[in-house]
Amino acid sequence: MTDKEIFFEWLEVNDCRKKFMRAFDGDVNYPDFDEVYDQVGYKDLIVFAFSWSPTFEGHKYWSKMDEKWNFYVDNQVHKSEDLFEL
Repeated sequence: MTDKEIFFEWLEVNDCRKKFMRAFDGDVNYPDFDEVYDQVGYKDLIVFAFSWSPTFEGHKYWSKMDEKWNFYVDNQVHKSEDLFEL
């Protein structure tokens, strides 16, 4: 599984893929997902993909998801076959 696939699966498991894509599509920082991925790498995707405050979910929600994603990356990605068990 690629890092991108892991990221999108993690979004699904955490019920925020649609929210992420809606916020990402509404932001002007990056024209497409591949560009943000190439610029920041998989660990910083949530923090740099879009501005959090103007989203429906807001800064607090995305800050929490970013912390959760970083915990997951630091503790699971490429360390286990059970990537989605926290």
